[in-house]
Amino acid sequence: MSNQAPTILIPLLWGPVARLLLRSRVASYLVEMGARIVIASPVPNLTPLKEEFERPGIVVEPLAIPRERLSQLFFRMHSYFFKTMLLTPTSAVREEQMRISDPRRYTIVRLLKGRPLNMLFRLWRRVSQLVLENNRNRWLFEKYHPDLVVVSTLGRSMENFLLLRQAKRLGVRTLSAVQSWDTLTTKEYVYERPDKVVVWNEQNRDEACTLHNFAPEDVYVAGAPHFDLYFQPWSLPSRAEHLASLGLDPERQLLFVTGQPRIPSSNIEMSMQTLGWFNYGLE
Repeated sequence: MSNQAPTILIPLLWGPVARLLLRSRVASYLVEMGARIVIASPVPNLTPLKEEFERPGIVVEPLAIPRERLSQLFFRMHSYFFKTMLLTPTSAVREEQMRISDPRRYTIVRLLKGRPLNMLFRLWRRVSQLVLENNRNRWLFEKYHPDLVVVSTLGRSMENFLLLRQAKRLGVRTLSAVQSWDTLTTKEYVYERPDKVVVWNEQNRDEACTLHNFAPEDVYVAGAPHFDLYFQPWSLPSRAEHLASLGLDPERQLLFVTGQPRIPSSNIEMSMQTLGWFNYGLE
């Protein structure tokens, strides 16, 4: 780390990350401590993000989304073989669903269960490291020379996965701030291992060590920054003002219906398709 203010690169891929790291006190504390924060997001229009978050010490930059067919293929392969890899009750439920809906896949996964599946996963990860395109967002590292990259998964999303890999290639330290209390048992697979992990509670710490093989000294318990939001003084607009700002008629009742595709091509595409950056998922 240089003598200058440390620079922290944070990819903002979906709304909960904004709530976790930006709308909580986390970003403000870091800036007050002298850090510079670079927020990188793939949303088409960065203006709302710039208006809300950019200030001295925080900049917002575009983040390219990987769309190569090979990258998509590798992630579909991962979902097919390794989605029930963790030995948790959630994996058992998924396997039962798979047994009913896709018997062939269920048979393959059950035959590979245990050591063969672990060996296949290590091979899959190594091959992906060798063949997948990784330099799409290298310019962010060349422009800002970050000292730390902070992601919100253990490399589960393709965007986080490739940023972690780029950081490792350039010798930049990495940290994952886990989004929720249940992600380590239901959603996380270490595609590209971050150096350190921040979790909500002691149980999460145990899960990071036992399920994902992190050393205890690399896992930090920090509580749930999401709830900082409720302890901050806010001057909230009225319902009428808020609906009017969205181009909606405050005099009419509003019914908001949303959903998600069964197999999104990437996490950020799912978020953008289902939410349309309506409130970038902050609720």
